[in-house]
Amino acid sequence: MKKSLLLTRKITRGDDIVSARTLREIGQIHFKRKEYTNATSCLKESLKIFFGRKGMDSIEVANTLLDTAFVFHKTEKHHKVIYCCDEVMAVYKVNHNHFGTEYHFGVALGKCNGLKAIA
Repeated sequence: MKKSLLLTRKITRGDDIVSARTLREIGQIHFKRKEYTNATSCLKESLKIFFGRKGMDSIEVANTLLDTAFVFHKTEKHHKVIYCCDEVMAVYKVNHNHFGTEYHFGVALGKCNGLKAIA
């Protein structure tokens, strides 16, 4: 999968946002395979890029944090689940007036409430 990322970087000529999205997708694949260490690594790298290029209040940051919360849930790092979910909600609150965010906010809120209830 790392080879896929290298190829993506070549094709996009190093576009950081495309790389961050690819890393997030690779992290999701690792999560589905129960490869939680690799998933965490990819998601953290994706977050670093999104933070640097889009800022903390980006919806893509929120979505990646939500993915990371699920990994932390599976690895029983419950305090990190709560932190991630709180950050997700903060980003969605900042972006509540943007088109389409109400639906995603509702979905994220449901997922975070579910995670926090069992954390």
